[in-house]
Amino acid sequence: MKGFYDLYHTDHATLLPLSHKLRQHTPQHSKAAVLELPKSCETIYHQNVFCSSDYDYQWLMQALRNEDDMMSSWGLIPHKKTFKVAFFDMDGTITEKESMVDLAQRYLSSDLYQEVDAITRKAMDGQLDFASYMKRKMQSFEGLKKDAIGEVAASLRLNKGIRDLTSHLSAALMPSFLVTAGLQSMAIPVVMELQMMGLLANKAKWQPHPDHHNTYMFTGELQEPLVDATAKATYVIEKCKHFNYSLHEAIVVGDGANDERMAHVAGLAVGYNPKCSLVQHLQVVNRCAHHMFLWDLLVASQSIAA
Repeated sequence: MKGFYDLYHTDHATLLPLSHKLRQHTPQHSKAAVLELPKSCETIYHQNVFCSSDYDYQWLMQALRNEDDMMSSWGLIPHKKTFKVAFFDMDGTITEKESMVDLAQRYLSSDLYQEVDAITRKAMDGQLDFASYMKRKMQSFEGLKKDAIGEVAASLRLNKGIRDLTSHLSAALMPSFLVTAGLQSMAIPVVMELQMMGLLANKAKWQPHPDHHNTYMFTGELQEPLVDATAKATYVIEKCKHFNYSLHEAIVVGDGANDERMAHVAGLAVGYNPKCSLVQHLQVVNRCAHHMFLWDLLVASQSIAA
């Protein structure tokens, strides 16, 4: 991890004491300067830092994570390092809401909706066993018509800047993939709208409706194998190998505990409004409510062509 890095932070009060500590560990660094980010319209403080060893890098990375205040945005990006592929989680990262929670709010009883919402929040913060959580959640939707799921999928609201980000990445010849534990039928419209190259998602089991011809209902079960944190990380590894990318050239963007494992295998792990459990695994935290924040940082670090 020896080399030059670009350190970014939206909170100058946090960066100042960190800068003082930096002098003991990384003597070669510039003073913090104000940087205007043109695409996300944010103002951030920036420093060039040289890490002379793995220890220096790990110390700085952990200091940033430990000082996280759950409000600021920050990042530590290798200077002039080229990234070539991006993988995005869907629910809460690309979409404004968890898709199944949105579905529950529209079509389930108030009690079931509140239960789905509560267990989803706990699972995304790493408080529940994922397989048990998915089984419990999916059973809540047993008997729901396939058309209802399609209607919600078509109306999912996307987070600000994601269309521009994937468009800019594509123009820079950097493909994007969607990696989600959500339903494939929910994810396909998102992949098509953002013109992503590929998709990993859970597949629902359907059965014919007994009273309506050509109508299918959700059985409340998913096809095997289950897409979980391990499957998401494996997908990142396999796609990078298939397209001859190094894992160090991959970016992953997520928001919850189910993204931790793919965060570990990629060269740059980015959190979009991340849960507490994910912060300790990230190099970039985006709480600016605009996905073009990442693009601005990559350009500022000369990691991608503007």
